Amino acid sequence: MHISFRVYLRRKYVCPKENSLPQRNQPYLVGPGKIGVVFCSSCSVQSLYPLLYNGMKPIYLSFLLIGLVLPAFGAPLTIYAAVSTIQPMKQIEQLWAKDGGRKLRIVYGSSGGLARQISSGAPANIYVSANKRWVDYLISSSVAVVASRRVIMKNRLVLIAPTGKRHSIKELSIDIPRLLGKDGRIAIGDPSHVPVGLYAREAMTSLGIWKTIRSRSARTQNARLVLSLVRRGETPLGIVYRTEVENEPSVQVLKTFPEKLHTTIEYQAILTENDHAEANDFLDLLNSSKIRSLYRSAGFIVQD
Repeated sequence: MHISFRVYLRRKYVCPKENSLPQRNQPYLVGPGKIGVVFCSSCSVQSLYPLLYNGMKPIYLSFLLIGLVLPAFGAPLTIYAAVSTIQPMKQIEQLWAKDGGRKLRIVYGSSGGLARQISSGAPANIYVSANKRWVDYLISSSVAVVASRRVIMKNRLVLIAPTGKRHSIKELSIDIPRLLGKDGRIAIGDPSHVPVGLYAREAMTSLGIWKTIRSRSARTQNARLVLSLVRRGETPLGIVYRTEVENEPSVQVLKTFPEKLHTTIEYQAILTENDHAEANDFLDLLNSSKIRSLYRSAGFIVQD
């Protein structure tokens, strides 16, 4: 059985971590009818695209069906995970490799950005989100296995500032605008798709200050970038997960937001419809007692 499809020369790979073309290992072109391999050193994603070098004319290519599914054979288990899970996931990756030398590929990014990539056909086998909204999105898009959904850990939301200056926080609704002053901005994740930004917007809406603060927000693609802005002193305040500031001497926690101000911060894991022989084993590992101790040591909240 053959499948024909249309391709153009200018289709390019976009790095899900940097939201741009990789600066190194750029896409390259090969002969007509061949497959071009794109490897991004920023996010460790290897992508296969049909690329041609005969000008801008669209071309119809014909491949054997077995040729289309062949790249998945023997492929490592692929995890798409919220960037705020990097610390425990790197340790889990090491444990997984020690257990029989099994291969694992982890792609980090904002939960919303990763979910959209999966719904568009990205080759993830397991998705780990910092917000249940994006798990719901994948389920409604029929690309995730609803019965496999589980909560693996929780987090808290904190207000941070650069170290070096003492601040007194008594009433968040009053002190946040006061500390921003006339021209200051507050760093948050983009509320449209970044969970830490969504939680920040919920908290400030509950405090009654979002309408005045939103135009003064410096919005980023993930929680790590929020931390970076505050660490460098580019913004006087930021809102991140508590785990982001564990052992971070360049920033100080001014206040932990009361949980009643925002949706509970739950990290959920779920299988996608991209089957992999080791996916169920890895999902069970994520919820095991051994791994829960790693979450706890990284500052996450877990239940025994």
